[in-house]
Amino acid sequence: MRNAMNRWLAMLLGVVFFLGPAPVGCQAAAPTGQATLQQLTNWLATHRGKASGLPLSHVGDKRFTNWCFTYDAAVTALAWVALKRTDEARRIIDFYISTAHAHRLGGIIEAVSAVPPYDGKDWSVRSGANLWLGLAAYRLYKATAEPRYLAFATRLGDFARGLQQNGGIRLGPSGDPASAVDQHFGYDPAMPAYADVFSTEATIDAFALFHQLQSEPKGKRFRQAAEACLDWLRRVAWNPVDKRFNRGFQRSPDYSVASDVQAWGISALGLSRLDNIERAPRKA
Repeated sequence: MRNAMNRWLAMLLGVVFFLGPAPVGCQAAAPTGQATLQQLTNWLATHRGKASGLPLSHVGDKRFTNWCFTYDAAVTALAWVALKRTDEARRIIDFYISTAHAHRLGGIIEAVSAVPPYDGKDWSVRSGANLWLGLAAYRLYKATAEPRYLAFATRLGDFARGLQQNGGIRLGPSGDPASAVDQHFGYDPAMPAYADVFSTEATIDAFALFHQLQSEPKGKRFRQAAEACLDWLRRVAWNPVDKRFNRGFQRSPDYSVASDVQAWGISALGLSRLDNIERAPRKA
């Protein structure tokens, strides 16, 4: 339990580092671990929508004033659960459960305003943010035993299963056929559609959620989906020459090195599964 708590508190550090820079001032003695944790907690409590509890994703950047990206909301909810502040995590997850206009194409849109009227800011729907929101909902369910959070996590897990093909997870669903720009990188029809790109990171995200949901009643479909993710990671994503994961796959492998994919792969899969990926014979 202590190791799990340490992992989630480490995530809290990451949330704050991504959400905004620390102020620069005169040098002072380094605060203790508990003091640092309290400062980070205070930062999250300050930089959010007061009524919604949603985090402000880009503090100080006028281009994104009051924006909340779904991924940021998810990891912030996870941080609140780790801090045993489930009341704060509930506010975030309940917002996404109950806000109908945040639901689109079977999932949750990429960004909303954290303050009234909570309008959509980025209407694209991407697998990664939805999967992390599912992880947050599931952790909140484990902390509270409230069925609506398991139901929401399960719904997002099934959304991700719908994006699974040959084991890999696509970056997002197909867009509105009436719009040539919907669900394309940069809303540019000349760029790839999310549905045509398979993401190593999203497949690892999916494995993490599927692996947790498989232990719940009627979880057999998630166990099968998790095994399919591992199979795709071994067959398609693993780079046997460099002993690492490629970033993804479209018409051909994307051999780029994404450091977050490597770090998340170690954390989510664990060393034993990584060993099995390397040692297992590759399929044609």
